[in-house]
Amino acid sequence: MEFFDRAFFGNTIQRWALAIAVALATVLVLRLVVRVAAVRAKKFAATTRTQIDDLLAELLAGTKLLFLIFLGIYVGSRVVTLSARWLGLIDSIAIIALIVQGGIWMTVAVAFGLQVYRKEKLSEDPAAVTTISALGFISKLLVWSLVLLLTLDNLGVDITTLVTGLGV
Repeated sequence: MEFFDRAFFGNTIQRWALAIAVALATVLVLRLVVRVAAVRAKKFAATTRTQIDDLLAELLAGTKLLFLIFLGIYVGSRVVTLSARWLGLIDSIAIIALIVQGGIWMTVAVAFGLQVYRKEKLSEDPAAVTTISALGFISKLLVWSLVLLLTLDNLGVDITTLVTGLGV
């Protein structure tokens, strides 16, 4: 057991192995929970007439594995002792992953709303469907612009001039 007691970047190999195990377990559990919840939400949504549960099923299905991996790394990093610089970097990466996943969820919600509206209005007013499609594109552009601004702000970039420029 002498091998596991060796120090590597201020932590024993045993501690690193524990951190990796915690990260992997976190990813696997979160992936399982999201999948089961998505399947159950989709089955439940098929039995109801409301759109909220359909949206929830779509949002759960839109959760990306890469986001769950970053969450796993974040949780696993809390097992080891790291410098403030590394902890800050891991925190920033986790926040950026959350921001990007939030952007994905918002895009899914916009697409879902457009799909519902399109189904309702297609027979009545085909021109409104074209207009809504254009507004959907603009909505998605706004969502990803916000994601970009929040990401840049999280990276320490001063975004006040960018926000001012967007306001013009």
